[in-house]
Amino acid sequence: MSVSSKSLDLSAALTAVCQTPPFSLLTENQSQLLKSRVGAVSCELGDRILRPDAIPSSVYLVISGKVRLLGEEKSGSATIKLRGRGSFFGWASLLCGDPFEWVIASEPTILLEIPSDCFVDLIFNNNDFAHYFATLRNPHEIHRVATIANECTAYQRSDWKKSLVTKQDQSHVVTLSQGVPFTAPKQVSENVHWYLSTAGVAGFPVGYKMSDGEILPKTDAFSLPYRFIGLLHEDATETDSFIQPVDSNIKPFRERPSLSLSSLGIIEEDHLNLDQQFPFVHGKGELSEGLAICEMVSLQLAVPFRKDNLKKVLEGQFKRDKGLSLPLIGNMLELLGLNCQIAAVKKEYIAGSEFPSVLFYQDRLAVLFSVVNDTVTLGLPSKGLERIRLVDFLSQLEDEVEFLQPKRVGSTPFSKFGWSWFIPLVKKYRSSLILVFAASLLAQLFGLAIPLLIQQIIDKVLSQGNTSTLNVLGGLMIVLALFRGILMSLRTYVFVDTTDRMDLTLGTAVIGRLLSLPLRFFDRRPVGELSQRIGELNTIRSFMTGTALVSVLNIIFALLYLVVMIVYSPFLTAVALSTLPLYFLLVFGIAPIYKTLIRRRAKAHAKTQSHLIEILTGINTVKAQHFELTARWKWQDRYRHMVDEGFKSTVLGATSGEIGGFLSQVSGLLVLWVGMGMVLKGELTLGMLIAFRIIAGNVTSPLLQLSKLYQGFQGVQLSMERLGDLLDQNPELSSEDDLYQIALPAIQGDIRFEDVKFRFSNKGPYQVSNVNLHIERGQFVGIVGQSGSGKSTLTKLIPRLYDVNEGRIFIDNYDISKVSLTTLRRQVGIVPQDSLLFEGTVAENIALNDPQASDEAIMNAASIACAHDFIMSLELGYATQIAERGGNLSGGQRQRIAIARTILSNPQLLIMDEATSALDYNTERQLCLNLQRWAAGRTVLFITHRLSTIKNSDQILLMSDGQLLESGTHDQLIELNQLYSSLYMQQSSSS
Repeated sequence: MSVSSKSLDLSAALTAVCQTPPFSLLTENQSQLLKSRVGAVSCELGDRILRPDAIPSSVYLVISGKVRLLGEEKSGSATIKLRGRGSFFGWASLLCGDPFEWVIASEPTILLEIPSDCFVDLIFNNNDFAHYFATLRNPHEIHRVATIANECTAYQRSDWKKSLVTKQDQSHVVTLSQGVPFTAPKQVSENVHWYLSTAGVAGFPVGYKMSDGEILPKTDAFSLPYRFIGLLHEDATETDSFIQPVDSNIKPFRERPSLSLSSLGIIEEDHLNLDQQFPFVHGKGELSEGLAICEMVSLQLAVPFRKDNLKKVLEGQFKRDKGLSLPLIGNMLELLGLNCQIAAVKKEYIAGSEFPSVLFYQDRLAVLFSVVNDTVTLGLPSKGLERIRLVDFLSQLEDEVEFLQPKRVGSTPFSKFGWSWFIPLVKKYRSSLILVFAASLLAQLFGLAIPLLIQQIIDKVLSQGNTSTLNVLGGLMIVLALFRGILMSLRTYVFVDTTDRMDLTLGTAVIGRLLSLPLRFFDRRPVGELSQRIGELNTIRSFMTGTALVSVLNIIFALLYLVVMIVYSPFLTAVALSTLPLYFLLVFGIAPIYKTLIRRRAKAHAKTQSHLIEILTGINTVKAQHFELTARWKWQDRYRHMVDEGFKSTVLGATSGEIGGFLSQVSGLLVLWVGMGMVLKGELTLGMLIAFRIIAGNVTSPLLQLSKLYQGFQGVQLSMERLGDLLDQNPELSSEDDLYQIALPAIQGDIRFEDVKFRFSNKGPYQVSNVNLHIERGQFVGIVGQSGSGKSTLTKLIPRLYDVNEGRIFIDNYDISKVSLTTLRRQVGIVPQDSLLFEGTVAENIALNDPQASDEAIMNAASIACAHDFIMSLELGYATQIAERGGNLSGGQRQRIAIARTILSNPQLLIMDEATSALDYNTERQLCLNLQRWAAGRTVLFITHRLSTIKNSDQILLMSDGQLLESGTHDQLIELNQLYSSLYMQQSSSS
């Protein structure tokens, strides 16, 4: 969140707020104090305002925009309500002494921020102000108490949200001073049960059911009155709802009509044009309309839109489905990273849905952007943006309306990467760029002086035969040329230095973002494609700091030369520029064709590069399986396709360039032709014509080079789109979010899985399904199962390499989704099956995570990993250089060095993912014994296919098809005589 100064008149806003209850209940002095403490903040879509695990430092009032109130459920978060202008939140957590409000911005929002200490002071010092909140309902508070008290079966019923809304609408709040006997209000139905909402009352938890006359003990640490929530019992009928509100004269703050945007100094949305509020994309024909619908939704939700890619997919599915449908549009939007659900409601309830949504209106697909003040805003691709009366809109719908609701999720990328991404770079190096511009300007001025001197030589010196003047002017031209050369050299030096710095900054940002992306991103991207996309950075940098900047400078100076040309002869200037319209027609005519061709070339190049890297990475397999010829043919086919696509774009570019060169030549010849006629007529001197011809070349050449500039621009647009696929992705966790998360204390090793489900995509089978598991501190746990049973995936959920779809994982009773990712992974050591070693010495590879480690510590780690003996047998011992990817070591040696590396990092929790698969039986057994001694007091998860190596484990887990089938000690599982026993007997008999 950031301070907003342009969009809000703070003084006007405070004046309006202080005239509205509850703030109108304050005294003059209290109002002045409030005004001095209040600030304004602005939030973008998705910004977190309140978190449910920290007491709010401020309470907030929505001035404009909307916020989403979230509640926790097993699968993550769920929307409780959407609230708009006038809603007030943060106060309930303070009055209950417990954090539970979770609020994020659902669109750009402006808030007034009141410090918590200021709010609490007002509660203590103003009875009317305190009384206002004494019976005020809060959706988060109702949700919390109802869930804890089991009065709202949110997790058991499919219509839990409807049930919760009912609970909120029929709930009541009373506040009683500490030590006062509880008495249910008489005007409330007997079927309403009362529960404690205040936290920290000794012996009485939140959700405790109250009885009449019951007295709760006083709490010294909490001096505010106790709050109680009344909820209608599940078995009560609708007629048993409340008789009347406890205090009917108090309206929720959000319903106050006097809080208008105009009184707050904000422009009303109604005063803005429709196209300023909502995006619109025109589409004609079913296919084009479907694409336009997707683009409008992506623009509204700030999602990167890859039009060409989506168009191809849409065309294929359109042919298969023979028309557009909501599921088809949903599939397209999910390709953009959105989560889509199709729902059906009675048409009267459509106004309460979340926006934007997609539905059929008058047999055409439309985007429903908003419903405000009985006015519906629709985006109709074939017509435009339309505002329709809600009554008229509903009359065109069936009784039950089916609509598609796209939503952003945590992994949905934001559309951020574009030309604006480079503005901070330009600002950072603006002094150097200004110096480049100044040097260019002076050099151009010196260049302009030379044709003027040539004119004087021809017109004055030649006609008069003045040799002394000739020598002076000739010497002056050489001096000017020398100065021009010095300035251009200075410009080049500064320019290259600046571009190198910019390149380093860009490269660092790109690689930093790439390494921060979640593992899911790399699972679905080939290495070659990623490498090629990163390579697009060079294309962008070369264009921005080379072609673009030089061309822009030349065009700017061409305008200066154009003024001089007009001074010479307006008519001859028009002749010189006469070929430009033809040239512009050529440039913009071939632009769409060229863009398509370079996109095809880029895709072909990416496939070729990907295959080449794949071959080089797996060269051992290529050699061992003897398919060098097949690999070469496959690469040759892809390379031939790339050359073919490159040839087409090159021919088109060269053809347009040659035509441009021809038009430039024609322009020069026309100038000489017409100019000679003007000389013969006495309208120009010969010197003026020659000077004009030289100056005209400096004008027409940059303008006629626009073809190359535009082609380069199209290439860069494609490069930015491809690179944007990396930079627009959401990182695992932003540094700011990670900073706000609580740090995970030193891990003791207690691990608990609760109803955990995980799958790699939104559809398909779960790789981990309904796992409930408890691993005690310090246990050595063996995990076994057939290939594809979910063993590795299960362990990758612990350090959050993947985030669960449903359920929760706890380490030492800390929910790992709510702790700092950095402090979690720092304490978890993982040794994968495919252990990668890097170029360097053996010692450097072991000390990769701790370069300052002593030799003694390195050797100790190697000894535990059974690696010390074979390392000392190498020619240079620990100083032996390791080839790329450890090519000069065996698989078992690589695995043991990787294990030593992890041991040296001293993790509190160790995960061995088939990390001993390349070891012989005796070495693996000795390594397991060493690990058990070293890991005394640490928790170790050991994945293996050899059941005999984990016989002495404290616990053995058997996975099958993503489910935990059996767990226990070796003897217990043998006695159980099920799958584990069968596998063990098979391995024992075969050995």
